[in-house]
Amino acid sequence: MRPTRLPIRLKFALWASALTGVVLLVYSVGTFINLYQEQLEAVDLTLASEGRALTQALGPAGTDPTAEEIDRQQPWLSFAHFDENGQLRVASTTLPESVARAALSHPAIHTVSKDGYTWRMGAWAQADQTYVVAYDLEEVHDIIADLVLSYLVSLPVVLTVAGAGGWWVSGRALAPLRAFTATAEGIQAAQLDQRMPVPAAHDEVSRLATVLNALFARLETSFAQAQRFAADASHELRTSLTVMQGDVDQLLHDAALPPSHEARLLSLQEEIGRLDRITRHLLLLAKFDAGQASSHFNPIDLTDLFRETAEDAEMLASGSGLSLVVEDEGPVTVSGDAVQLRSLLLNLWQNAARYNQPDGRITGSLGHRNGQIEIRIANTGPGIPPELRDRVFQRFFQADPSRTERRGHGLGLSLCQAIARAHGGDITLDPAPADGWTAFVVTLPGAASPPRGHALAP
Repeated sequence: MRPTRLPIRLKFALWASALTGVVLLVYSVGTFINLYQEQLEAVDLTLASEGRALTQALGPAGTDPTAEEIDRQQPWLSFAHFDENGQLRVASTTLPESVARAALSHPAIHTVSKDGYTWRMGAWAQADQTYVVAYDLEEVHDIIADLVLSYLVSLPVVLTVAGAGGWWVSGRALAPLRAFTATAEGIQAAQLDQRMPVPAAHDEVSRLATVLNALFARLETSFAQAQRFAADASHELRTSLTVMQGDVDQLLHDAALPPSHEARLLSLQEEIGRLDRITRHLLLLAKFDAGQASSHFNPIDLTDLFRETAEDAEMLASGSGLSLVVEDEGPVTVSGDAVQLRSLLLNLWQNAARYNQPDGRITGSLGHRNGQIEIRIANTGPGIPPELRDRVFQRFFQADPSRTERRGHGLGLSLCQAIARAHGGDITLDPAPADGWTAFVVTLPGAASPPRGHALAP
């Protein structure tokens, strides 16, 4: 399964939120630890101060204040007084004796947790008396809890604002690139004179626009040269081939021509015709590439054109012992160039007859499917290997170039694809035909009409 590729603007917003979240997390942990330590230091100073004050304020044995008096005088602290024998004389009601007694063996200030309470406590000795002072850390924990709650509430808001800011900033930064994209989408082979808008700021985007414009200028020059070369070369080749064809025809009509020479001239005539077809196809493909193919689009009856080319295909099929079955839904009208569409259909019919098996079959159908006009031409035969199916529309490609028999020149399907796309459609090789079949499907835009049953079997 391929991973989902997010738009770069969304990535920028997500990265901005993620980076902000990491910074806030580090900041929050740092402030949390620092605040907690500051609170403990403040508590320790309070304990030390109050411990010394209590040891000085308490009188001799028997004059200790009561627990209620202690709690009333020092409500934020807890207190315990042990005599020289380790007996508890007086203690705050909030401080358990077990917790206070544990401090006798640990006089330094430390933290004790028990029964859901946490104290910061220490022990101070005065003569043979020991005084334990404890500070309930509930207030400190409440402060820390409030801080954590404020972080949890504010963090999503900050991340949302950071993401929205990243989205806005990336949109502003990518605006020139969107302009580049719109311009590049409008550049066709016949419109290579268009250029990218160059921003006023001298930055990386401006540099990119300048480099792309220089690239398009070189492409325009190269394409124009290649176009002129193709047109001039095709014209010269066709002129020479026409002269050669005329000379061969004249020699073939010579009554004194020896039979051995006639066979060679007929072979030469066939090769000249093949070269002429290649030249014409190359010239037409070059015009399609340049967007200068002369197309005269008019409403045409595609059904009549389909039947006429099927009749031509029937002559090819009968000469090779093939059976042909053609079906259509009735009148189908399409806006297009009749000459180009005829060439497309004839190429497909010829391929179906040429690359077939002895006593094979050819089927053709015309109709509407999914709101489009669909032409399907299939044939039995050796088929196309799976590893070569993606290359069938490449120019000069032949599935088996090792064949000694010269069946074609590998330009027919490329020309069919160019014609179909020039008419707003496409041609594809059926990825899952029936066993032993090869099928090409042509789709053209068109409005569906009520189907009417009709079958034609030449």
